[in-house]
Amino acid sequence: MNLIPSPPIARFFTAALCAGSAILLSSGTSFAAGSSTSLSSDPFVGVAMTHDSTLNDIVREIPIISWRHKDAIAGLSAIQEQMLLHERKMRGEGLPERHRALFSQNYSTIVTAIVDDRITMCYGRELLDVHRQLLAKAYDWQRRPNPAQEYGDVIILALEELQAELGENSQSLAMVPECVRTPMVKGHQLWVEEMLQFGSHCRSLSRGELGALRLSAARLERFESYYKRDGHLTRIERQNLHERLLDLNQELIEALKL
Repeated sequence: MNLIPSPPIARFFTAALCAGSAILLSSGTSFAAGSSTSLSSDPFVGVAMTHDSTLNDIVREIPIISWRHKDAIAGLSAIQEQMLLHERKMRGEGLPERHRALFSQNYSTIVTAIVDDRITMCYGRELLDVHRQLLAKAYDWQRRPNPAQEYGDVIILALEELQAELGENSQSLAMVPECVRTPMVKGHQLWVEEMLQFGSHCRSLSRGELGALRLSAARLERFESYYKRDGHLTRIERQNLHERLLDLNQELIEALKL
């Protein structure tokens, strides 16, 4: 049973676990995701295509090389479960169907635009912040003894305006050069931000730990922006980004004591 509602969102959640798990595997070890893709010591070969399976399906395919590794995989699986619950809330779970469908569509559209480099990460954060504010208002409206339909309609209108704004300010995928797209990096950045911001990490982190992780994520974003400034991303630059992504994963795993 696939618990992740949409392949575009599942793609970077899956990639995030694969990146974290790669650190825990000995050099050169590979594993199968479903039956189609493997991850080896070569950075992120084909990992973006593993979205046919949920993360909790994938972890069962990873070879257990030690009890410590087994505990780490269990911890990553627990984090994924928390993130699935977070995503369901971001998609308006429990709201009236009309509102739920629009929130789900809006969330998917924003995240996909970020991951596909059709909008900047900064602008994407702004849109997600507005999405969260509207979501909070929607849940508050639903909890009222006699929710006014007019207020619900205002929320619908605001969501439609937000989608229209995104459509006006985002590039089409065909306009984004393939050589500058980094869905793995963008998706993982967003995954880490959402996890840290909403406490989906199953462990209380100190301010110092949170600060260090956010600093590493911000450094990765700066390097990405620097490499893409000329509208082209070389193979070496892309590999450097992947190495920094692995470094961020290592820090994340160590901070979470997996």
